[in-house]
Amino acid sequence: MRLLRAEGDELVLETAYGDSNKYAILSHRWLPEDDQEVRYADIVNQKDDLKSKPGWNKLQWCRQQAAADGLPHVCADTACIDKSSSQELTESINSMYQWYKDAEVCYVYLQDMPDSETWPIECTWFTRAWTLQEMIAPARVKFYSQSWRVICNLDDIVPDIAELTGVHESLWKEQRSLSTFSVAQKISWASARTSTKVEDRAYSLLGLLGASMPVVYGEGANAFQRLQEEILRTGSDDSIFAFRVPGELHKIGPFETACLLARSPDDFRGCSNIITYNEHVSTGYQAVANGINFRQRVLGDRFR
Repeated sequence: MRLLRAEGDELVLETAYGDSNKYAILSHRWLPEDDQEVRYADIVNQKDDLKSKPGWNKLQWCRQQAAADGLPHVCADTACIDKSSSQELTESINSMYQWYKDAEVCYVYLQDMPDSETWPIECTWFTRAWTLQEMIAPARVKFYSQSWRVICNLDDIVPDIAELTGVHESLWKEQRSLSTFSVAQKISWASARTSTKVEDRAYSLLGLLGASMPVVYGEGANAFQRLQEEILRTGSDDSIFAFRVPGELHKIGPFETACLLARSPDDFRGCSNIITYNEHVSTGYQAVANGINFRQRVLGDRFR
């Protein structure tokens, strides 16, 4: 893991070792063009045009805020990850949830929120796939407007955030462990969120679901298929089968097939209240050539 020094005029990257590094972490929406951001390669190559990049200000504001909060380092995905290395990219994506969880505070930069507004409800940050874990994992979350004016702490607006995002209020109010929510519930929180790359809808769920797997950009919707297979391989949460097939797929023709697994997070919309049956302990799942083997309790319908 790399971190940026919070103090100083120059951007200095340092490698973090162990748990001794205290840092703030930045959550934000990437700008439309990748080269508009201040990237890892730009810092390493000491490019002269860094301060003219559109992404410069938010990075500087983040560093200044961290220094004011007494934190020596900041973590920003644009600047701290070498995306040219597929190995580093995979390790970073699989570690991202933990990075946000270990941060002292998460600064959320809302680039589309004018300073004149007082409530961030219309901001696109709340609609993106990656920002779900960035909202849930940190112990402290603070929102800032487009010119880095502090808006509020997440803890101050939990009921509103819960209503807006569909994430259960008890996660914050009762400090419930993420593990107490079912797989179906957690995927449902992401079901209406979007990403620029379709694979990121799956990769952004890795930390929330306690899974890890290789990152393969270009695989498309297969990323979500692999994620479900990984959950089945390592877990025993039957709610993964409780997704809802959209109405147009209810009628299966003679040459069509339905799948035991969901096509995308979209299929879990409306599943936020599905919980696991604690008295039933699954025996686990085994992938075979043409399907999945598992034992399951069948409950009779006494009304039939």
